[in-house]
Amino acid sequence: MSNSQPSSAGSGQTQQQNQTLLKADDILRLTCLTDDEKQKYRLLMQNTWNMVNSAAAGSPEQAQARQTLQQFSQKFIARERAHRAKLKQQGGQGQGQGQPGQSNASAQQNAIKQEGQGSAGEAATNPDVPSHINKELVFHHRPTRTLIQADLMFNLPATEQFSKTGIDANSGILTKIFTALQGTKGDAKWQQRTIWYGTSAKDRTGFAASMERINKWGFNRIIPCHGDVMEGDGKGIFEKVMKWHLEGKKST
Repeated sequence: MSNSQPSSAGSGQTQQQNQTLLKADDILRLTCLTDDEKQKYRLLMQNTWNMVNSAAAGSPEQAQARQTLQQFSQKFIARERAHRAKLKQQGGQGQGQGQPGQSNASAQQNAIKQEGQGSAGEAATNPDVPSHINKELVFHHRPTRTLIQADLMFNLPATEQFSKTGIDANSGILTKIFTALQGTKGDAKWQQRTIWYGTSAKDRTGFAASMERINKWGFNRIIPCHGDVMEGDGKGIFEKVMKWHLEGKKST
């Protein structure tokens, strides 16, 4: 990883950390993430790096994309350090000191959550969706009015991702079933059900609050990890899929 690898520590490196831009493959080295999280966040980082590299050099769009990368990087580095600190405390303290250690770890986690609450000039505002079953992160790239997300919502079949493989993105009975459950066509009723009864089941109130916050962001494109990019009417598709949560109750 770069000079400010998440394992490094010390207040003297704070400024250096703030300038760190993690690469997509750096995500695979983070011990705080599960294997599934590593894969989805690696793709998110790669998509954001593509925005940086495709924008005109020195343009506001490139600067904004780099700012998004910086916020991604700061959050992952802070999460990794908190995770390693917690492991160290658990391994080095006796049972009698367990609760203080847990309190400190909780304070670190709260600090990480607060880090996502950026000012109006930042590329993303409070990207956490803690009520999501996978503790989702959702980012808003303002210059291109783009929502970048992993497992918040799907848009299957993944024709773009399979376009250069020679494989039909609709092939296979399991693919057809999953596409029916995780598509956005029509009223997207099955994806609404999947999110209501699965993704958000443990805390629908908290999940709904996150969806209301995200729905206030100005975006018309959605880049998901799973499925095709939603161009032009991304906000409308988001509101359709999240209708039950935005309305505060399940439709009949």
